[in-house]
Amino acid sequence: MNTNTGVYHLKKQHDELLNLINVMSMHPVNISNQITIGESTLHNPTLCQIWDAINNVLIGSPYENKCGYYGVLGIIKAILKDVLYYENLCNCEFEKQLKDTIELIDYLEETLECVNCDDNCPELIGKLFCLLVRLIISLSNIIAKIIILILHCDDYYAHCTYEGLINDGFCKCLIFDLERELCEFEELIHDFKNLSIDFAKCDMKHCNSCKKSDNKTCKSDCHYSNKFCK
Repeated sequence: MNTNTGVYHLKKQHDELLNLINVMSMHPVNISNQITIGESTLHNPTLCQIWDAINNVLIGSPYENKCGYYGVLGIIKAILKDVLYYENLCNCEFEKQLKDTIELIDYLEETLECVNCDDNCPELIGKLFCLLVRLIISLSNIIAKIIILILHCDDYYAHCTYEGLINDGFCKCLIFDLERELCEFEELIHDFKNLSIDFAKCDMKHCNSCKKSDNKTCKSDCHYSNKFCK
């Protein structure tokens, strides 16, 4: 994969993220009777069903993954790994930020798999969609910066020591800004991780509220899958 190809594929995934913003532009409590997310069309969906559909776009369906299908995050990660093998990638600071981005996407995929939305926890659902908006916007910004860095800053100083080129200040400034944004992105992932635990507690609270005589109903109504983030 050359530079132009890598940028082209990153732009496609950036557009996919922006498409999710179009979905999120609707207020979560004012959804229509039918909504299309990715390749899924939902009829009279609950908010948790909408979350599941968006999550599938981001990390892929576990069934489709068996057939080699990956979500937007997996595709972005694969592209960035290819960028690391570019022969003209001589910018050590940019290379470091690429590796950090890949590592954070790994962490994000693992975390999103742990978020088990529960329709019985409306306040947490509101927080979930808020975090989702912040996540999509943050990741879009990160990808946009990486695209610019690939085009203008991959080899702006050879062997990581040469300085004084015209775009030296531009690239250093943008790399610093990317580093700062990645730190904020990591904090956002931690927020998702904490939310997954809150959903588990809320779900168990609803289960524990069932009477002992109605234990079977309690088990059938409980959607918690005993899945914790590491």
